[in-house]
Amino acid sequence: MKISAERQWNRSGNYLTDQLHFFESGEHYDCTLSVGSKLYKCHKLVLSVASGVFEAMFFGDFAESTKGRDEPIDLKDVSVEAFECAIK
Repeated sequence: MKISAERQWNRSGNYLTDQLHFFESGEHYDCTLSVGSKLYKCHKLVLSVASGVFEAMFFGDFAESTKGRDEPIDLKDVSVEAFECAIK
């Protein structure tokens, strides 16, 4: 199966750089996080590897684990600036 030209992107060969690409582009996302007034299209597996809290949220017995990819999960008590700094 061939991927269309508009779906292809140039991998850098650097894992962190490529992960940042997915965060910034929202490609292949499987969850949406709401922080302040902004929505972020994210990847459960990437967040779960970085944080046990996200792992429990997405793969444990929590309501967030059953939300669809376009149903925002509201992250309260965190600023946009702090979230973006932590995620990068």
